[in-house]
Amino acid sequence: SENFPPVSFIFNNKPKYPARIYAREEIKIAVILSEFVPSPLVVRPLARKILEWAKENNCIQIISLEGLVSRDDNDTRIYYVNSLDEGAERMKEMKTDAEPLNVGMITGVSAILLNECRIQNFDLVSLLGEAHEKIPDSEAAAQLVRVIDEILPEIEIDVTPLLEDAKRLEERMEQLKTQATPAKMPTPQEGMYR
Repeated sequence: SENFPPVSFIFNNKPKYPARIYAREEIKIAVILSEFVPSPLVVRPLARKILEWAKENNCIQIISLEGLVSRDDNDTRIYYVNSLDEGAERMKEMKTDAEPLNVGMITGVSAILLNECRIQNFDLVSLLGEAHEKIPDSEAAAQLVRVIDEILPEIEIDVTPLLEDAKRLEERMEQLKTQATPAKMPTPQEGMYR
């Protein structure tokens, strides 16, 4: 889209678009990935294009991932919302670690997808992981991927690297906290304020 940010992500000395589709034909799975938060003007057409693409490619389900701001530093909780009642029943039967989100609000691409999929009778499950607001949260990402692994038995995903990243990030944040010194406010000079 002309409305995507003008960036190129570099990995192994190769440029990558900020939004990409990866697919494996033999197991019938595609992943749509973006490295940016779409602007509000792009959200609705992007969500509709994703649903259109899913239908054109005979997809039977969409799984969207979102973060929820964590209220505490305890274990990451995963919630889910389904576009169809049958999908919610399947999630309950699976006995995953994910819990239904009974009350709340979702915004962005996942919100539009949930609404459009409900109207068009298309199966979508939105997974929401509690994450830290200010830092990348590898633990939350690992928990989301773990639930995807439970939903899709045809694939096997090792979350160990994500959990190792989470531990390294946590250690680095603790190290930065101990190195940081509190900022001191300069004292106003006498007569500066009246």
